[in-house]
Order: sequence, then C-alpha cells, then structure tokens
Amino acid sequence: MPDKDSLHRSFNQLLGSLDLPNDKIKEMNSYDNHKKWELLCSRSLMKVHQSPSAYLKRLKISASRETLRGLEVSLRTYSTEWLHDFLNQRKCLNIIVNIINTGNLSSEKFQIALLCLRAILYSTPGFTVVINHPKLLESLVNNLRKVSTKNQTLILQLLVFVCKKSLDGRGKILELFKIDDAKRQLMDFLTIKCIVSEQQNILATLNLIRAILESTTDINHRIVLQYAFNEIGLDDHIKRLMLNESNLISEVIDEITEYKSTIINVNQLIKDRDCIKQHVLNIKTLNEKLEPKDLKIRSSETKIGEMEKQLINYKRNQEVEKKDGLEKLSEGSKVDKIPDVSSKTEISGQSIAPLPPLCVPPPPPPPKMLGPLLLPIKKKFDPKSKMPTLHWSILRPNRIRGTIFGDINDENIRMAINFNHFEDKFCIVDTQQKQQQGGKQIAVTKSFTRIPNYVTLLESNRQRNVSILFRKLNLNADVVVQIINEYDVNQLKYENVELLTRMAPKDEEYFLFRQYIDEKKDIVLLSDEDKFLLKLSLVERLQVKLNIMEFMGNFNDQVDSLLVQISAISSASLSLKSSEKFKGIIEIILTFGNYMNGNKSSGSAYGFHMRGTLEKLNDTRSNDKKQSLLQYIVTDVIAQQFPQFLSLNTELLCMKTAARVSMKNVANEVSSIKCSWREMSDECDLSLNTALKAFKESSYGTCNKLINEFEQAQNNYNDCMAYFGECDATIDSDEFFTIVEKFVAQFMAIVSKVKCS
Repeated sequence: MPDKDSLHRSFNQLLGSLDLPNDKIKEMNSYDNHKKWELLCSRSLMKVHQSPSAYLKRLKISASRETLRGLEVSLRTYSTEWLHDFLNQRKCLNIIVNIINTGNLSSEKFQIALLCLRAILYSTPGFTVVINHPKLLESLVNNLRKVSTKNQTLILQLLVFVCKKSLDGRGKILELFKIDDAKRQLMDFLTIKCIVSEQQNILATLNLIRAILESTTDINHRIVLQYAFNEIGLDDHIKRLMLNESNLISEVIDEITEYKSTIINVNQLIKDRDCIKQHVLNIKTLNEKLEPKDLKIRSSETKIGEMEKQLINYKRNQEVEKKDGLEKLSEGSKVDKIPDVSSKTEISGQSIAPLPPLCVPPPPPPPKMLGPLLLPIKKKFDPKSKMPTLHWSILRPNRIRGTIFGDINDENIRMAINFNHFEDKFCIVDTQQKQQQGGKQIAVTKSFTRIPNYVTLLESNRQRNVSILFRKLNLNADVVVQIINEYDVNQLKYENVELLTRMAPKDEEYFLFRQYIDEKKDIVLLSDEDKFLLKLSLVERLQVKLNIMEFMGNFNDQVDSLLVQISAISSASLSLKSSEKFKGIIEIILTFGNYMNGNKSSGSAYGFHMRGTLEKLNDTRSNDKKQSLLQYIVTDVIAQQFPQFLSLNTELLCMKTAARVSMKNVANEVSSIKCSWREMSDECDLSLNTALKAFKESSYGTCNKLINEFEQAQNNYNDCMAYFGECDATIDSDEFFTIVEKFVAQFMAIVSKVKCS
C-alpha cells in the first residue's frame, strides 16, 4: 500500500472519475485506508472490454441479451469518460429508443434496456441528453400498457425521477400527461394486488401522480390538474384501496397519506376567501368607528398630561409657600412696633439727624403648635459636607414639658458657633493615607474637596444614572438630539435606545427645567447631566420618538423569532390534526379506557381530554408492577395488530419546538408590534422623515406577512384544539404540545425496545 498522501490523491482521482452524488462521495471518503486501497486495486483490475462504438454497432445488428447486459454494466460501472464517449456517439439514444419500441422484444430484454436508460438518466450529463431527446420520454409513456408489471414500475420510477429532477423535466411530463387518456392509464394501475412486488407498481403510480401535482407552483394550475385526476376517478380508486388497507404494504399507505396531505380543498379556500373578505369589511367598519374614539382618547390623554403638570406645579407652589410661611413665622418680627429711627425725622419743620439703632434684644420666636404642645418648629441644619452620624436617643416632643429642654432654645447660639471649622474637623474624608517615617506612623489626610461649583436640579441617584448613560453613549448631547430627530438607528444601538427610553426626563424634571429657563437663570451653571436632560426635554414628542426607535431597532429580530414560533405552532397543529396514526392510537386508548372502567360512571365514554389522560397511561401499572398500560398497548396490541402505527413520529412535525411556544405570548407580541407599527406610521405622516419613510416601506410587507401567518397559525391551532375537544382558553399551546410531545417520546421509546427485542 502506498503512503497516505499518495493513497488519498489516487482515491480522489477515482472519485472524480465516477459520477456519484455528494452523500455517496462523503460516505466513501470516510472509509479507512485499507478499504480505499482495496477499491483502487479492484478498479485497476477493471478493464474496458469494449468501446461504446462497438456496443452500438452490435445493437444495430441484433439486440441480444448479452450485448444489452454488457452495455448496462459498462454504463453503470465504467468511468464518466466512458459515459461521455458513449453519449458523443451519433444517435446513441435513437438505438435504445428503437429497441424499446420493438414490439416483439422479450420482457427481460426490455427490462435491461430500461436499466441502460436508467444508468444514463441518473448521470449528470446523461440526464440533459435524455430529456432533450424528442421521442424517448414519449416512447416510455406509450409502452406503459404493453409491458409487464415490473417494467411498468420501472418506467414509472424513471418518469418520477425526471419530474423531480428539473423544471424542464416537469414540463415534459406535464405535456405527456395533458391528455386524459394518458391519465386514465395510470388509474388502471391502482388496483388491489396482494403480491408485494406488484404493489410497488401502485406505489410508483401514486408517486408519479403526486409529482405531477406538485410540479407546478401555480395554485390555479394545480387545482385544474387535481380536478382532472378526480374526474377520471382517482379519489374513487384511492377509497377502494383504503377499504383493503390490511392488504396494502406500509409504503403504499404512507404514500396515500402524503397524497391526501397535498390535496387543496377548494371549498375551504372559497370559504376562507369569503371569511377574509368579511373580516376585512369588519375591520374597516371597526376602524371607522374607532377613529373618532381614538381622537377623543388622544385629546383626553393630552388634557390629562396638562392637568398632571398643573397639579405638579400646584403642589410645588404649595410647598414653596408653606416653607416661606414657616420661615417667616419662626423668625418672627424682630423689630415689631419699634419706630424707624434710622430714617430722618422732621420736628417743627427742622430736620433731625437719624438716631443710632437701639440695641433692643429681639423677642423669642412665637411658639407654634406641634402636636398637642406649644413648641417652636426646629430648623434643620444643612451642612456643606457629609458629616458622621451621632447615634443618640432623642425624646419625643410630648415628653419635653417639665424637663430641662422645655426652657432651652438652641436657636440663640447658632450664630455664635463656627460650623465651618467644625466641618473641617469632623467631616467624612474620602481617603486616608498613612506613611511611616523613622519608625513613626504619621496619618496623612487628604484636604477636604468642596462640592463643585455647579447647579443640579436632579436627585443624587438620578444624576449618577444619567452620568453613567452619558458616558456609555459617548456622544455629545446635540448629536444625540439630532439622531433622535432623524430616527437614525444605525448610529444609536438598540440597547442604548432602550436605556434612553428609561432615562428620558420625567414630568417633574420637565417642570424644573422649564421653571429654570423661565427665571432666566444661567444654563452654563448646570451640571453636564442636567444639560443633557435639558436638551432632551426640548425634543418634541421625545417619548414617542424613542419608542419608535426602540421598535425599529428590534423589529427584524423580533419578527424573525416570532415567525419561527408561529411556523412551529402551525406545523404542529396541522400535522397532529391530520395524523391518521395518532388518531388510530387515540382510538385504541379510548377502547382500553372504556374497558377498564366498565360499568363505572367514567365508563362508556365518547372521548377524553389529552391533558389528564395521556400522562396517566404510564402511571397505570399491571398487577405485578412490571408493565405500564402504555407499554402493554404498544407491545401487545399495536406491534401485533396495528404495526403501521409504530412509525407515529414520522407524521408529527415541530412538536418539540411548539412545546416551548406559548400562543398567548405570541398573540401579545404580535398585538404589540401592530400597535407600535401604527404609532410609527402616524409619526411618519407627521414628520415626513426619510429614514422613517424607508423603514415604513420596507417593514410593511414583513409586518403583513407576520400578521397573516399568525392569523393562519391561530386558526390552525384553534381548529386543532376543537378537533381534540380542548378549550384554548383553559390550556395554552405550550402545555398542550408538551403533553403530546412527552406521550410521543414515551411511545417511541417503547417502540425502540420492541424493535431491539
């Protein structure tokens, strides 16, 4: 055996010379080196015994069995170069067509000729040559009634392959079966045949009919073809076949099921069309009725917003007035009833110089009511720095009378104390550094930093959060405002828009900023965070614009996720409702349940709920506790008498995905998208923004597609729920499909054990 690199190089050359499908090439590449070497050795021993021209010369003289067999083997086993050489021979396919059209050809020779044609057809270059031949496919169809059942099956399989392989092939097959006589001869093959090999003819016929129906993407053309087959009795033949279902092989039954699933219910389409028209009219009528109400609601919301702002203003004015009144009352009138001696006075027409101010001690502040006692209202200190807390135990105001504190008024000594010096000594310092010099530890305290000289209208936590947002955006406030006004979601990421939406100015902040501007105070003195929110507050309909930008930034991801969930629910609902195998299993379970319950009140039932029944099949055990009811039904009943139900999982689609999707949540998300899109559309009409218009145009089709697919999925799900006697108001889709999915998993696990045993 050569080295590894040489072996792989030679083996790749061998694969390149063979016309193999990709899956086969992948499988052969996974062989070990010894097997690859054996294939190379066997290939090197294979010699080309005859050239294509030699075979064609002999076939022109006589189509003997040995010559046809040799040609078939050569076409199937020799390299693609040999096949190309054969196809390049002049009128090579005409010779095979003449052989097929020979009336006195034996069944065996006819079969070998078909196998030669199949070898050519299954190759990439040969397929194009075959479908472009003017008479080859027509000759195959014309010989359908003249040949044996086995050869009929082979012809039908070749026609199915041509129909599925390419669009040109579909067109050729449709043209051949356009005439009703050609379709009727297919009906002759759909008769009951007990021999398994002959039932392959039925399977191939059904395959061809389904391929013909699925060959066109035009639904009107498909309905016409479907009607044409029904007119010549296709449905009657299928019904007769299903009446003898016990005599049919499982592949034929599966093919009939597949055919039924592809049938288009024209009556249902007409009903759906009428229903959709009626829904559209209802929606239009409702929109017309709701339009004035929407205007009233918006007007009411505007009035409510204005009233809320007025209420906030009123409360703040009340607080300011209350505070000013309390300060005036606590300070008292220090010079009450004392004449103004500082001004000039005239006596008898003479001007007298003002007297120096009298040193009259101010009277104590008038007492005010505090609870049941007459106590002065204490002023709170407002330190400039953060001070440590003195953890003392204070007396309640109602405990003051009769104590020393009843005669004390600390208001008199406030002015005598230097609180600045006290703050420098006792304020809480940010950090403390210690250094050791000469074996002595010296505490070095950083000098206290005063509060920066700026004005803020925000609370401390609010200011800190806005500062974090401002740093994260890393954009100037004017740039942010421009981005919002232009709805530029490319410059502002979705997560940043989401943060901006949460940190937008509140109503109280709107009022404070407006008041600050009305009082003509210097905006430069405001902090960076205040300036940022102030500029945001000047944006018209800020909250609406941020909501729209958040919707635009998340639209595609949200729609893609919803479409996957909607598709899963729709597929699961349709496959579950149309599954004949699941229906048969449910019928068996109902029978066993009625038998076990006998004459009890729960016996003689007409049906049961999936929830509360399927889960309990594994809990009901035999008397020796070794076997559950579900195990018995699968192993002793279905496997013995209804083996066609063992492949239940092949009919049920997307169960696992649907089990993780809540239809109610999907409905809420779709409704939210519809409302957000309508809000975006209204804003687009108002602003005439190009980015908004472009998004509206690009998202219109996607939004409609989402709504249509959701409504279709909802109808499919509701039909499925009604079909199984469940109420969608009491059980959501995730719970229902979880029950079915767990049951199928348990069922197939038991089936696997049965097959292994």
